Amino acid sequence: MPPVMYLTNGSADDGIAGFLIGTDTEASSGEILRQSASLPNYVLANVCGNYAASEAEGVDGLNVAFLTSFTFTGRGGYTVTPQPTGARSNLPHLGMISIGADGSGNLDGGRFPFVTNGAVLFAIPDSGDPSLLVFTESAPPK
Repeated sequence: MPPVMYLTNGSADDGIAGFLIGTDTEASSGEILRQSASLPNYVLANVCGNYAASEAEGVDGLNVAFLTSFTFTGRGGYTVTPQPTGARSNLPHLGMISIGADGSGNLDGGRFPFVTNGAVLFAIPDSGDPSLLVFTESAPPK
């Protein structure tokens, strides 16, 4: 059976325009993000500041839950403050980010390819347990 789609107004800062919920036995899910009608021209400065990161979905059920904060410099570097709730070895570490004009890029020397709209990054590790990491732009705690 096809998935069920729920639409939002899409005007929130994170650009989420809808959600998909699977009706299959895997209970898959996903997000629909707003895109510009014009050709994007992303640069490193589009991914700058604090982002909260977590796993969107445990694809194989073997990964532990985690919440991690990233601070992107906007000049190609980032720092990580890991806060896992269990042992997880396959996370980006202190390193470099590269980004293409189309919003595709990578973290950790290419180990984590991603796509972004600037406010949200979706990354998939290129090895190890399959997982979808979601980075959402956020303000630091006060």
